[in-house]
This record gives sequence, C-alpha cells and structure tokens, in this order.
Amino acid sequence: MPHTTRRRSKPTLKHQHLTTSDGWTHVFRGTFAQKHAPRPPRIPVLSPTEIPSGLTLAKVQETYTKCTRQWRESEWCAELVRILRTDVLPGVIGEGEEIEGKGVDSCVVLGLGSLSGGDGREHSWWQLAALQTILEELRSQHPIARILFQDPRFNRLDEEFLASLSFTVVKNPEAFSFIDAATFLYIPHGELEVTGKALGGEDPALYIGNDLDMWIESPTVPMGEKSTVMPWREKSVSVALPQAEGSSWGNNTRIYWKRPRVDGAANE
Repeated sequence: MPHTTRRRSKPTLKHQHLTTSDGWTHVFRGTFAQKHAPRPPRIPVLSPTEIPSGLTLAKVQETYTKCTRQWRESEWCAELVRILRTDVLPGVIGEGEEIEGKGVDSCVVLGLGSLSGGDGREHSWWQLAALQTILEELRSQHPIARILFQDPRFNRLDEEFLASLSFTVVKNPEAFSFIDAATFLYIPHGELEVTGKALGGEDPALYIGNDLDMWIESPTVPMGEKSTVMPWREKSVSVALPQAEGSSWGNNTRIYWKRPRVDGAANE
C-alpha cells in the first residue's frame, strides 16, 4: 500500500503588541505560544533615542517652556489641581502613621520617554509638565526631596535637560530599589512588565499611570501578568486624570492612592 505524505500545517500566526516606554504601541507577528506554562513577555532591550541633528539643550528648554506655559493656562491643568486638592491630597496618607509621619518624601518616574528625540517626545513634554504641577501640589503638604527618573530611552541631551530642572536620572534597574511606602510613583503609559515590577514590591503612597483595570479585565492578558498589579488595585482608590481634548497623552491614566485605614484595616 503506497504511503502518503501530508504536509505539516504551519503554526498559526497572530498579532502581538508591544508598548514601549515612550507610549507607542508596536504590532508584530509571531507564533502562538506552546500549550505548556506561558512564558513571560519578551521585551526588547531599549537603547537611547537618537538626538536629532542640530538639537541643543537651549532649544529643548525653549520648547518645553512653551509647552509648560500652554499647560498651566489650560482648563485641564486647573481641573487636575482641583482634583489633587479635593480628592488626592486628603486621601494620600502614605502610611505616614506607620513610618513616623513621613508621608510622601520621594518621587520615582519610570518610562517617561525621550524629551529630545523620537515620535513620542511631545507626549513626554506634556506628561512632564503635568508632573511638575503634581509635585508642586504635593510639596505643599509633603517634604519631597528626592526625584528620580529612569528610562533606557533617555539620551545624553535628555539627561542634561532633566538635570537642569534639578532632577536625577538613574540607570535601569536602580530606581526600583528606591520605591517604598513614602514614594510617589509616576509611570505614564508604562508597559505592564514595568508597572507590575514597580507595584509588586513595597506599596507606594501614590501611583499615577495606566488604568490598571485595562489589564485586569483584558481577556488577552495572562493571569500571571495581571496578578502583579491586582493586589495594589484592590487596596487603592482612584480618580481619572483630566484629559485634554484632541490629545492622547493622558488617555487611560488614573491617580491611585491607598484606601484610608480605619482601626488598622483598609476600608472596603
């Protein structure tokens, strides 16, 4: 009886999404994972963004100054200040009673994106302008002395610009070791891997970043990855960041802080 040869079917291809630290999502194709235990997401090693020819520190400062002026004159800045004063500041305890009343004493910024190069730099300007407003409001009640930035996409010009604003840039993964109960954690449009790592250790006093429910409620995100942010989501309350019309830099971004404690237990 003759033998027949059947050609093996090629593995089905699917689209995969990768959100980089500058807030952009890249779509590529790859094979389905094996049916055994899922592998953790493979995030490419990011390198510093190329500095555009002729760009100088003075030009970056000039552009950011204009962006900051527009932000401070906007109704969305005024709305953010209102939310901070009426909702966030009264709610941010920062575990102060347990850590000798320190409240919020540091800020860690992850994945802001390059401010001098790349397609996402305009979003980074607005996110930085909003951050400075938030820091001003927090400092009215909390002695924030240390502000650290970490992003592998930062280039030399980014580091010089942030230093001119009295901010400190550290190399990956150094910033994670500075996150504690008195930290304001700012991760605008960060990927789940970074956000989960940052929230998976000691709980910060305040977190501003992606809406965690987007990941938790997504049917495509593996449970093992969701579990890195679920504990923080369950013990926190949140409010949406005001969104400027016609811009997406603050899309799906929320402000989270710990639920107030009553008799030593968090409110449900």
